[in-house]
Amino acid sequence: MATIVFYFACFCLVVAITMVIPGLNTIVTPIWAAFGKGVILFCSWSWGWLVYFVKIIFSAHIEISRHLILKEEEVDVRKSVED
Repeated sequence: MATIVFYFACFCLVVAITMVIPGLNTIVTPIWAAFGKGVILFCSWSWGWLVYFVKIIFSAHIEISRHLILKEEEVDVRKSVED
């Protein structure tokens, strides 16, 4: 955990230094903006997959509960459609 904090602090220091130096600021600002947008897109992509997996797990539990509670005739939809 200390290593992650150290790397994050070093990253923030590098960003701060590049934003203070006038000539470097003009060159590096679009790079940091693209990096930040990439991080945001990655977080939204990860969140989408997390929601997808939670939804799949939740629906699987509902389906198992439905099969345990209801009778076989009530679960099998094909029989009710044929009748």
